[in-house]
Amino acid sequence: MSAATRRSPTFSFPTGRGERPPSSREIALAANKHGARYVLVTSIPLPDQFLDNVLASPQGAITGEKFERFETTFVGAGETLSAALAALIATGVELHAAVGEALAFLDQALDAGFAPAWANVIPDTLLLGAAGRRRRRRRGRRRVFAGR
Repeated sequence: MSAATRRSPTFSFPTGRGERPPSSREIALAANKHGARYVLVTSIPLPDQFLDNVLASPQGAITGEKFERFETTFVGAGETLSAALAALIATGVELHAAVGEALAFLDQALDAGFAPAWANVIPDTLLLGAAGRRRRRRRGRRRVFAGR
C-alpha cells in the first residue's frame, strides 16, 4: 500500500453519559483499545475557575496538576505542552514527573505570553516576557527544567 493510500487509525472518544463528560479513565480505556498505554487529558473544567490536567491509564489516574484558568485565548498552548513533554521524556525523565514539569513549564509560558494586537496570546516558551523575567528573579534564576 502506498503512503498516499495509507490512513492513520481514527477512533471516537466516549462522549459520556447524559450531561456528564467522559472521565480521564474512560478516555484512557477508549485509547487503549487502539494501543495507547497512557493519555494526558488536559483542560478538564473544575469549579472556581480552575482546570485539571490528568495523566491516565486504563486503570485510572496516575498524576494530575490543577491550574487557575487564564481569562484569555491562547494559540500554541497544546504544541508547547507536547514539545516540553516530548523533550523531557527523550532526556529520560519518568513519565509522571515529565508530565508535572511540562505542565508547570506551560503554565509559566502562558503567564509570560505575548499578545500581539491582532491575535491571541502566544506562549513565551523562552520566558523572556516581563512576567517571566520577574518570576526568574524571584526564584533566583532557577531553570524551568530543573536538573536537565
